[in-house]
Amino acid sequence: GTDQETSRKYISLYSGYLGQSNFKDAAIFWWQAKESAPKYKPNLYSNGVSIYQKLVDAANKTKDTLKTKELADTLFIVYDLWAEAYGDCYEIQMKYANDRVKYYPNDFEISYAKYKAAFTLYPVDEIRSSWVQKYFTTAYMMVRNEKIECDELLELYDFLTGICDKKSVTDKNFATAQKTLDKYVAPCASCDKLEELFIPKFEASPDDVKLMEKIVGMMGGRKCTDSEFYIMVVEKIYAITPTYQSARGLALYYYNKKTYNKAATFFEEALMLTEDDAERSKLYP
Repeated sequence: GTDQETSRKYISLYSGYLGQSNFKDAAIFWWQAKESAPKYKPNLYSNGVSIYQKLVDAANKTKDTLKTKELADTLFIVYDLWAEAYGDCYEIQMKYANDRVKYYPNDFEISYAKYKAAFTLYPVDEIRSSWVQKYFTTAYMMVRNEKIECDELLELYDFLTGICDKKSVTDKNFATAQKTLDKYVAPCASCDKLEELFIPKFEASPDDVKLMEKIVGMMGGRKCTDSEFYIMVVEKIYAITPTYQSARGLALYYYNKKTYNKAATFFEEALMLTEDDAERSKLYP
């Protein structure tokens, strides 16, 4: 019918201008296409995002701040329309977060919320190292501005470090991402701060093996192995069930005390308790 013919006309026009890199005219007819066929295809919206990304970048190059902001605001309207039409899936959330960081770097609360939602469901195998860095940087800004507490940053550090450990085996860019995590976690990860965070949690749940593993992993990773609290937790978890983390924790403790024979024994045991290449690669200090 007439409506379908109108939709096809606008879709053809915007697509043609987009193909010619004429983003200004593509934008005009993109809106006509969206109004006439809002659920034509998901790539209608991904193309709309691409058009406005190009327009924002072009305006930014001319130093026209008002035009840049106007176009960036429209870009995020397109994102919202995309989510409205097809659901706010993790792919849209990740793209939105990345663009928010790029175009509104001080608007870290929205970026952080989008990254948090996206990383919850995004397949680990498809996650990029740059996303890890941007997510953690926004989290650091949230802590600096007292929007979240250190314990949330440390939880995120633990989660993202797990991703970096897994992916750095085949992608060296994740080793670089890990350095970013280590840099920005520092204000929350002194040995005193870690004790301040974990002691109340441990006292509330003294038999929680997962909590103890987290304490050992985090404090061991930050070289807090001389802490009496640390070694008490390591010994307790080792007595309950020897694990890679507890054996390595004891090894590091004895290594730092220069009791090398005992350290060697526990290093060997830790090696036998894991088949994970990433864990084996960072076994020794």
